[in-house]
Amino acid sequence: MTADRWREIHETGAARDLGAGVRLRLSGPDAVRYLNGQVTNDVRKIPHGRSLSACVTNHRGRLEALVMLSQDTDGALFI
Repeated sequence: MTADRWREIHETGAARDLGAGVRLRLSGPDAVRYLNGQVTNDVRKIPHGRSLSACVTNHRGRLEALVMLSQDTDGALFI
């Protein structure tokens, strides 16, 4: 990446298509409790119709992935 391209991204922003990313749908009475044990953010705070970013860490607390979480109107959680 050139310095000019970096400056352009920094000043105007950039987007990346994450369409090939992994998607999971979690539902059921233990979905929130399970997901709260897997990510760094409080899943209960996901506003309906919005997303919340969170990190997935390993057993040592090292970063494994950055994910976006969202909640459906029926309460199902999406990664």
